[in-house]
Amino acid sequence: MTSEIPLSQPRQIRIVHLAPGSREDVLCGTIETVLLGEASYEALSYEWGAPDLVCNFGLEHGLIPITTSLHQALRDLLRKAGVRTIWADGICINQDDLVERTQQVTLMGEIYRNAGRVLTYIGPEADDSASAIEFAANLVAYGVSRLRHSDPRIHILEELPNLGLPAITSPRWQALRKVLTRTWVTRCWCGQEFLLNRNLTVMCGTTELRDWELFSKVVRLVFARRLPAHILPASGQDPLAIGECVFALGGVR
Repeated sequence: MTSEIPLSQPRQIRIVHLAPGSREDVLCGTIETVLLGEASYEALSYEWGAPDLVCNFGLEHGLIPITTSLHQALRDLLRKAGVRTIWADGICINQDDLVERTQQVTLMGEIYRNAGRVLTYIGPEADDSASAIEFAANLVAYGVSRLRHSDPRIHILEELPNLGLPAITSPRWQALRKVLTRTWVTRCWCGQEFLLNRNLTVMCGTTELRDWELFSKVVRLVFARRLPAHILPASGQDPLAIGECVFALGGVR
């Protein structure tokens, strides 16, 4: 249990060394206490998800419950590289100790700032998300190089093939829209965490995206009428809210 490894100094934090031999169903690792600023680690930024959906994480002194979303993130991190030392609030802060939680929250800005890298996990690979990210990069290159001026045809869906873009029926559009409308996009509190560190890697499953601004560039090109508006949702979610959030986070970077 995390409580078995107490924090004895005000600027002390826990980091976890993920075990490379962890099975997918029961992940495990070892906890170390260090002074903030005196250890090398990666800070994990992720969406907590439903608190009632829990998995177990194995530590030296037993199992602790973690959310399904954190379990997915750790599983994909281990798939990407066998040895990781990370800070993740769901493991490194004793969630049952209100005093500790309050004290550690005051350090979170520094924790993210002092990390060797921030890993922003936006969820597991799903709905062809890996190809959607590649498609987004291609669209940005297209929008910048070929449509330097607004072209009214870009919003006539039947004209897309004539402009060198996939037809509206192409599954690539749907895959990209699903990435852009994942719940992490409108959770700006998550963005505040990873905006504290310039060394940022976005992870979708095991796919790494080092250019966070890729998403904001896509949204910017839509609002500049250089990419078709149907990339953003037409109903069910507010496209302006999604656009403003991604646009703002990209601008701060």
